[in-house]
Amino acid sequence: SAAAGLLSGLNDEAIENIGAASRHVFALSRDWKDAGLRTIHFELAGYASQQAIEELLSNARGAITSVGMSHSELLAMNPSAHNPMEALI
Repeated sequence: SAAAGLLSGLNDEAIENIGAASRHVFALSRDWKDAGLRTIHFELAGYASQQAIEELLSNARGAITSVGMSHSELLAMNPSAHNPMEALI
């Protein structure tokens, strides 16, 4: 059995497909969780709009245990932030 699952970002999906694609991917990760997988990591990646990120993360709720992102991806979470601490607060 696996010790952890890794989900790659959906940044290659067309923006109009983010909702359906993320629902599909996170349904699979919920199946992994239901089968006993404790650690499911998601690498965020960059997206064309804040709305796409918000939709994706909304669909991720309860499906992942950790998320990874680059410095630029973190700052994109809060467009008014100039440094990582501002983006986190």
